[in-house]
Amino acid sequence: MKSYTLENLSSFLIGQGSERLCYRSPDNPRFIIKLSPKGHAKQTKREVSYFKFLKKHGVPFTHLPAFGDMVHVDGYIGFEQEAVTDADGRLSRTLAEYFQIHAIDNVPLRELLADLYRYMYEYNILPCDLNQNNILL
Repeated sequence: MKSYTLENLSSFLIGQGSERLCYRSPDNPRFIIKLSPKGHAKQTKREVSYFKFLKKHGVPFTHLPAFGDMVHVDGYIGFEQEAVTDADGRLSRTLAEYFQIHAIDNVPLRELLADLYRYMYEYNILPCDLNQNNILL
């Protein structure tokens, strides 16, 4: 388990949601670190448990970012997860950001979403909060 302080991570902040802070890993830019305050970590605990379940049952992380290690930061529960990036290494756009640039009725996009659906169906993936801000392209 890797240990950090919030001060060590502060310059790597890439996003903040209602429950979590998200950082680019200072040790490995191929990963991000998701942190939740211990008192408000219901979603993070559920997600960690589910990712461990998927990993144990051999589900390939081809359409989900791979689960890494747990991360220790005082007062927080955290874990590493594979960063979803474009070929140039920049973090990928969300589906919502994609829709700001491209038409919603886009055939290649429809095919990608159908592929995501097939993957989730085949491996019985149960999404909790699947929306256009949580799908990265």
